[in-house]
Order: sequence, then C-alpha cells, then structure tokens
Amino acid sequence: MVSKGRGAALYEAFLASQILPHAWEEWCGYRSQVTDYLIGNSKRGTSLAIFGAGRCNDLDLGRLLGHFSQVTLLDVDEKAMWEGLEKYGDFERGKGGKASQQLIVFPVDFTGITAEDLIAFAEAFLRVWDGKDPYSAVYKAEEILSGIYGKSWAYVPAFPQKQFDYTVALGVHSQLGSAPAWMLDAVGDELCSRVRQWENTDISSFFYWWQEERVNLFRRIERESIYLARQLNHFILLATKEKAFLGYELCRAVSRDGIWYAVPDSYVTGAWQAAEDLKRLDAGGSIHFRNYFDIVWPFCAAQNKAYRMMIMEAEIVGKKG
Repeated sequence: MVSKGRGAALYEAFLASQILPHAWEEWCGYRSQVTDYLIGNSKRGTSLAIFGAGRCNDLDLGRLLGHFSQVTLLDVDEKAMWEGLEKYGDFERGKGGKASQQLIVFPVDFTGITAEDLIAFAEAFLRVWDGKDPYSAVYKAEEILSGIYGKSWAYVPAFPQKQFDYTVALGVHSQLGSAPAWMLDAVGDELCSRVRQWENTDISSFFYWWQEERVNLFRRIERESIYLARQLNHFILLATKEKAFLGYELCRAVSRDGIWYAVPDSYVTGAWQAAEDLKRLDAGGSIHFRNYFDIVWPFCAAQNKAYRMMIMEAEIVGKKG
C-alpha cells in the first residue's frame, strides 16, 4: 500500500522542480533589458504591481524602487518572495507585509487551487500503484481534478488594493496549470513500470485503457490551463489603471552561431493563448495593444531551455472607479 504522506512528498517534489538555483546569475542580461523596458515605458513616481513575483529573478527591484513610488509583489509563495528580497540585503519583514514604505509583499493565490487540492489529486493516483483497483483510483483522481477546476471557475483573488498604475506579469500564465500536469506525468511514468508487477490484472487491457485516459486527462488540464491564463489576464487588467506589461513565453528558442531561432511547433500552453486573448480584447476596444518587446528568456542553461518572450503593452481604455 502507498504510505501516508506520499502525495505531499510528490507535491514537494513538484515545488522543488520549479526552483532554478542559478536563475539570478543566468538571467542577468535579460533582467537588465526587461527592467530598462519597464522603466522606459512608464511614468516616474507611480505604483507598480508585479504578478507572480516569485524570487524576483526577472526584474531589478532596486532600480524599480528608484523609479516607482510603490512596488507591490504578488505571488502565492510568500516564502519565495522574501527569499528573493534577501539578494538585496536591506529589507526586513514588517507589519502588513511591508518590507519598506515603498515595497509591499502580498501573498495571493491567482487560481483558488490549493496545496491540499493538489495533494489529494496526487494521493488518488498513487493508489493506482497497489494494483488492487486501478480503474477506480483513476476515476477518483479525475473526480478530484474536476472538483479542483470547478472551484477555480468561481474564484476571485483578493488584492491589497483595488488598482495600481502599472502592472507586470512575466512567464506566469503558463505556470497556472503546471502542477497537475507535472504530477500526472510523474505518476504515469511510474505506473507504467509498476503495472508489470501486478497479479490478477489484465495488463494489456489496462495499458490500452490507461493510455487513452492519460491523453484525455492531459487534454483536460490543457483546456483548463488556457481558461486560467485568460482569467489571469482579466484579473490583471482590472487591477491596472494605466498600462499592463504582460510577458508570454510563446515558444522554445535555440541558439545557432550566436543567433536565436524559434523552435517550430513548441508553443507554450497558456502563454500563446493568453497573448491571443489580449489581441481579442484590443479588437473589442476594452484595451489598446500598441507595442511589444520581443526578447529571449534564458530559462535554464542546465536543461538547455530558452524561450521567445513577448512582452505586450496593454493600455487601459477609459477610467475605472
């Protein structure tokens, strides 16, 4: 039988997989260019909210605090944000999440999907491994996943204030649905190796059924990830007075002879659909999309991963109360 706490361990493994230990050093040039772009296209003395701030590896907070009157960091992982601030060395945790009068650290969930939800999903799949009733375990996991997404449809995040002059989100939209997909991938590979050890199970029949179910689950996760990405667009734009800078990693990128090229058919789920959503909103007149910054994001040298990042400027039409 699966030992108690294995789902939590799988969730912790997912969180660990999201940490890039050398990001601060490897993203130095990228961080400088993106910070330059943000400062060069915004007014001094205004407010900025960074959605999905994480460890703040992609923006130079020191320079931003010299330009904006107030900067608010927003992320589900409060610990990561404070760890990011440690690189600057002069911020201490204060009341109300304030690191200074200029800087606010505010933990907020953008999707309504909690750690407990994801652990329950993982636990359901891990029960498949004992081989006693693998079909029921998969159905239970699907039921939990449906409940998770059903809850997220009605979820509205609570931000520390109604609006900010400027907002920015870089590489966040594609991450909203990554946890269930990562867990399904990890558990599914292990399941295929373990099923051969089961007794009293029609292995060939289960394999055929499982492969089809696995594809269907990935498709469901992809559809929901697209919805979550568009919802995040909506929440960010509602929280913006002047302009939102929305960075989407559209596809993989490779370097040849010092020149970066986009990799065909390597689109990033959630990112390119969110970019198309922004174009749709522009066509409908609710925002003005006029400019964008095309840049390569050197995501992880150890994994040989880089992305074509397009930072789109969405100017808000009219004034909101």
